[in-house]
Amino acid sequence: MRDIAFCREQLRVWLHEQRANDEDLCTCTEAAKKLGLKPEVLYALVRNKLMVVTTVPQRGRTVALISCASLEKFRQSFVSLKELACQAQTSPKALLGRLDVRPVAGPTVDGNRQYFYRRADLAQPFVEEQKKYF
Repeated sequence: MRDIAFCREQLRVWLHEQRANDEDLCTCTEAAKKLGLKPEVLYALVRNKLMVVTTVPQRGRTVALISCASLEKFRQSFVSLKELACQAQTSPKALLGRLDVRPVAGPTVDGNRQYFYRRADLAQPFVEEQKKYF
């Protein structure tokens, strides 16, 4: 075995950068908690390419991690039927029957456990729908 010498300052800077990069990434389970979803729902979103993951080699295997930026982009782009129903103070089932917009994910679309809509698709129809009730 050979001795390896490192510059202490360079090693400290490298370690600091690695830790900073790691803080920007979280596991799929952690990301699901941040979004208020079950991990199975998040994995389905990843499979259907609605959630972007970064694969990183870790301890001899590849791990899927999600960046904070990717989580934020998802939040800005998509909304669950459950969240919409909560805002409309109704049940998801009742709201599903009233929405004229097709979900991008859900039990009848791709087998996902929850319905998700693209915010841009339902912005105007949902606003018009809400005006009827308020």
